[in-house]
Amino acid sequence: MDGIGNDVLAHVLEFVGPNNFLYVAPVNRRFRDVYKSIQTTTHSTNTSFEADVETLSFATAMVQVCRERQVINWDKNAAHAAAKRGRLNILRPLLATVRTRVWVTVADTAAKYGHMDILEWVRSERGTIFL
Repeated sequence: MDGIGNDVLAHVLEFVGPNNFLYVAPVNRRFRDVYKSIQTTTHSTNTSFEADVETLSFATAMVQVCRERQVINWDKNAAHAAAKRGRLNILRPLLATVRTRVWVTVADTAAKYGHMDILEWVRSERGTIFL
């Protein structure tokens, strides 16, 4: 990577998109610094729940961090993001230990975004949920 200039690295990191700091920064200091430099918002070190539910390993890491930091409503926010994106593979382990009201959020979001597979799964797991 030493032969690649920061301008080229910045161009590549633009494809990662905003709100992925937690996944870019650990690569190395250069990635962290270049990524922060191209973010136009004041929240350049944020990581969104939408980014967290892209893969099961990201979601697992997010759950651990949120529990350690005692983040309020992390389960509801993560479940909403996963349902919005149709990530049933993320919802299954995520919802194993959450409150009932989170299931309502999942059903509501899945219905809004047309994810019938998630609605069918919620019904098979929880029965009828009134929205």
